[in-house]
Amino acid sequence: VSGQQWDPTISDEPFSDRRPCLTVNITDAICRRVINACRENRPRIVVHPVGNGADVQTAKVFDGLIRHIEYASNAAYAYDTAVENAVHGGWGWLGLDADYEREDGFDQSLKIFGWSNPLMCYGDPNSRMPDGSDMQWFVETIMMRRTEYRAKFGKIDEVGWRYVGSGDDIPDWSNKEEIRVAKYWRVEIE
Repeated sequence: VSGQQWDPTISDEPFSDRRPCLTVNITDAICRRVINACRENRPRIVVHPVGNGADVQTAKVFDGLIRHIEYASNAAYAYDTAVENAVHGGWGWLGLDADYEREDGFDQSLKIFGWSNPLMCYGDPNSRMPDGSDMQWFVETIMMRRTEYRAKFGKIDEVGWRYVGSGDDIPDWSNKEEIRVAKYWRVEIE
């Protein structure tokens, strides 16, 4: 999508017979068409009353609550980011998070969010459904400043940490200013 199709040694080599390295990037234009079509017809959550005594009025109430959650959390941005990541790289992630409205209260509000970098998330590789509904585990990560980490979690003990994952390396998980914090989600079947 970025249009960088030439190996830098070929395009930057001063003595490459002075041949031009032309780039005609049609992939970006096609990706923009798909992304813009999705923005024009943005997906949203709709509640349908089906089975087990569900009724239309309750579905309308739930629909209104979900619309409020989408509006309050700027879900349009999350949907657009997930679609763009899916078109460019093959997958995009959406998340749903519950957060307390006040520090001294018990009321929580739901927020829909997306990741601008889908490579910060690790899904269950054994999942077979296209939407990931059969995942048994999921890991979401963020980079956090070390000072913020110490204030929130205490002293850092990096001895014995193992870095695993495709393309992961020690600099990807920790550097002088930041450290990666991961949330691990798993399904427990009872």
